[in-house]
Amino acid sequence: MADIKKLGLIRQLIEAAEQSLARAQSLLEDTPIQKATGNTDILERAKATGKASIRRFGSFVYKQIGPVERVRLIGTLMRDESTNEYLVLSAERTFRVLLASVTYFKGEVGDEVVVLVPKSQSGEWAAVENIIKKIDSEATEAKPGRPAKAGDLDDLDATG
Repeated sequence: MADIKKLGLIRQLIEAAEQSLARAQSLLEDTPIQKATGNTDILERAKATGKASIRRFGSFVYKQIGPVERVRLIGTLMRDESTNEYLVLSAERTFRVLLASVTYFKGEVGDEVVVLVPKSQSGEWAAVENIIKKIDSEATEAKPGRPAKAGDLDDLDATG
């Protein structure tokens, strides 16, 4: 009989916990929230840009529920020596970018970067759209010389 009472108590506790989670999720959907990382970027429900849900065991799931207007900016890839993070310095301001994006495009400090940012430019992060490698002026500088003549390449062997 004691086992039946324990099962009943366990069932009541589970139901109470589910009701508490449902209430918390309902409150969360009606409130702007700050990301758990402490960043100042806020998902603002009023702007219909994002929605956060709390799963059964407390994990957070962020979903984009509407497109955000974006602008394309061009800047220079920089690296913060103290944090070892990549930054893009645009005419407007400085944005943080993901290391994975920089390595995907094989970016190096000084390269030109095309980034996408929210039109409001309220966030500190930018999405890398493309990286244009900086051109070494010495390597591309025209060097004086003579026009090629027939036979100039005759001395080269097949290996180059």
